[in-house]
Amino acid sequence: MKATSIILILFTVSLAWGQIFTHEDSLLVDQALAEIDLSKQDLMFLKDWSDETYLKNQVIIESINNPYFFLEYSSKLQTISSPEDFNKEAYKFLNNNDIELTYPKTLNHNLSNSIEIPDLIDLLESYIRIKKFHFDQMFTNLNQDEIAFLMRFSKSLFPQDNQEENDSQEIDISSIEFDNLIKKINWYIFYQPVIIEDKDYLAEKLSITSFYALIHNNIDKIMWQEENEIYPSDLGEIIIGSIYDDQHIIDKAIAIIDPAGNDSYTFIANNQSSFYLFDASGDDRYMSDTSLFSANYGFAYAYDLMGDDYYSANTQAASAIFGFNEFIDFAGNDTYLAKSFAWSAAAFASSLMIDTAGNDIYSTGQYGQAFASTWGFSLLLDIAGTDSYICGTSEFHAPLVPNDYRSMGQGMGFGMRPDFGGGIGTLMDKSGNDRYMGGVYAQGVGYWYGLGILIDEAGNDFYNAVYYPQGSGIHLAGGLLFDKEGQDSYYSKHGPGQGAGHDFGLGIFIDREGDDHYSIEGGNGLGLTNSVGIFLDRAGNDRYENATNNNYGYGKKARSSGSIGLFIDSSGKDYYPHEIMQDSLIWKEGLMGIGIDLKQSENEIDSPTIEQLPADIDSLAAIEVIFDYAAEWEVGNVVNRVRRAREILLTREDEAADYIIKNKINTRDTKEYRAIKEFFENSKESQAKLDQAFTSQDSLSHKNAISLVASLKMQEFLPLIIIEFYQDNKYITSCISALASFKDDKYIPLIKKYSDSPNEKLRFAVASALKTIDSQLAREELVFMKQDSSFLVRTLVKEYLEDNKR
Repeated sequence: MKATSIILILFTVSLAWGQIFTHEDSLLVDQALAEIDLSKQDLMFLKDWSDETYLKNQVIIESINNPYFFLEYSSKLQTISSPEDFNKEAYKFLNNNDIELTYPKTLNHNLSNSIEIPDLIDLLESYIRIKKFHFDQMFTNLNQDEIAFLMRFSKSLFPQDNQEENDSQEIDISSIEFDNLIKKINWYIFYQPVIIEDKDYLAEKLSITSFYALIHNNIDKIMWQEENEIYPSDLGEIIIGSIYDDQHIIDKAIAIIDPAGNDSYTFIANNQSSFYLFDASGDDRYMSDTSLFSANYGFAYAYDLMGDDYYSANTQAASAIFGFNEFIDFAGNDTYLAKSFAWSAAAFASSLMIDTAGNDIYSTGQYGQAFASTWGFSLLLDIAGTDSYICGTSEFHAPLVPNDYRSMGQGMGFGMRPDFGGGIGTLMDKSGNDRYMGGVYAQGVGYWYGLGILIDEAGNDFYNAVYYPQGSGIHLAGGLLFDKEGQDSYYSKHGPGQGAGHDFGLGIFIDREGDDHYSIEGGNGLGLTNSVGIFLDRAGNDRYENATNNNYGYGKKARSSGSIGLFIDSSGKDYYPHEIMQDSLIWKEGLMGIGIDLKQSENEIDSPTIEQLPADIDSLAAIEVIFDYAAEWEVGNVVNRVRRAREILLTREDEAADYIIKNKINTRDTKEYRAIKEFFENSKESQAKLDQAFTSQDSLSHKNAISLVASLKMQEFLPLIIIEFYQDNKYITSCISALASFKDDKYIPLIKKYSDSPNEKLRFAVASALKTIDSQLAREELVFMKQDSSFLVRTLVKEYLEDNKR
């Protein structure tokens, strides 16, 4: 069994993320603000108005007060590409400071000697003991009653079905007392690297990434057994799998290492607060009726390297509450299913989930896919693949929309109103044509001192939601949706969203490239109740669908003051459902709302300049080679080469015409047909040779020749060729179209022969031909087809006759 070199790829290759907010973006915002006599300083008004809310994070407060800080901070999160990067930012957030942590470089550990299973277990136990010691040290400033309370409280948050939801209320504690208790936790200790000494093969600082790399890079040197075995430990059982397909039943285990095989993991009663998994390969199934790889007052680390894997849990999966979760799946088309609080969810904790490859499905009932509640810091990073994110399938959001589901996910920061502020939830997807399906609160949304961020780098993406979606900050919170490129579609039944703020909120929406489609009831730069909403579409021919008055830059008056709504579309031919809001115009709506659609300048082009390939074709090359160049798709970097090849064909007319008639006149390739058509249009001498195409027994040769005759208006072929075919009942549709192209009334009797045919296609061809001829006689004949049974024919006739009333 040969180890594959994938475990360190993520941590040794820098990910090339795009910049969220550029200097040019800032200038556009300045221009929009100036239209309503404001400046960027006016966007920075105070939005931190709840003095009774505790555990508010300074990063979040600064972000909602200052959009520019929020954008800069989001760009910083965008650069995270490894667990070490994530831990550094999580530490800063949880400690509410800006102290930098240092981590040792991830070690490769290519060993020369073999490793016995007892040595491997000893190393793992040593690591877990030190990590547990660090975890315990976090709470040394708390007494036993306080620690017991935190443990009960952690189990009451986002509980499983068989848990009591109100355990934490057994202890009466005020908001300020709870605030002081949380601030006693020393988050710094846990984020320090583990140091393992006195090992023959390892005496260095060791991160869990480095430990798993040790196993992976030396997997052929470990003396794996024929069957999986359970090793007892005072920490919990340690399971070592075999190289075959194993059936793992997990009850009291704290760790599993499995080298290969299509394995099945069944978690039947996992009461451990911490867990470790390393699975090297295979299409594996992870099943739990309770939690799965979740750190509830503990820590969980899970790495699956290869295979199309299936993960299913109830509540709390790849998540953390008063703890730390790190989950990485390196390859395969994976499926992630859970009811609630899953796939990178955190409260009083940090949670990291990375999937590096594959077309994946993420499904969560609610509270998931980068969800962060109070003092929570979560990231879901998907690097490659066409992925589906589904959040909002279990709980209705009554009474607001009693028949629609609540999501609270896909980049969601959520505070416990009114007592405690929220966290930062970030979903980042680097590539693929992705699908985001959500309900209420979804896709880059913050609620009550929370920040929600969704960043999608590439692909033609589809976003769908119900309420409060897609870059919205609701109630003293901030939300951001940034999509860098692709032809994207954004839908929501209701707003505010797509760059909207409500109740001292901040919502930002930025789409940088692509022809996009927008539909929402209230959004696209909407400021409500003393908030800021910013919408920026930088490029593409875009379509805006909803005609609601508070779309496209609207600032509403509230509390005897105002809000700011900015809508900017800076390029492309755009379409609006309004008379006032139109392409290349400026409009003002509400108290402080501004919409700008910038006219494309004469010097601006829709796409970047493409460097052309050399056009120095050998004019003496074989005619089939020249034709192949001439029949290339005339776009991108081959335009000059195509044009040159077609010029050469014309300098070798006889040879080219003979080659085309003999070898290419029966083509099905539309690119080849375009080259043929252009050749005969520009070679009058060669047109006479087209009669040779009709001597062939090939039907495609006949049809292509008929089309060429029609497009070239070659009258001399009509009596001999087209009408003869027509009367023999051959190629009727092609012949009808060809006859119509001459726009001569004398062919109408032939054409209308099929006006009452039972074949709908033929009747449509007749109507289209009469429309093409466009004469008085043709119009009179079309009147008789007004009541045709075909919707297509009736509509064509109706529209034509209405446009040509005389």
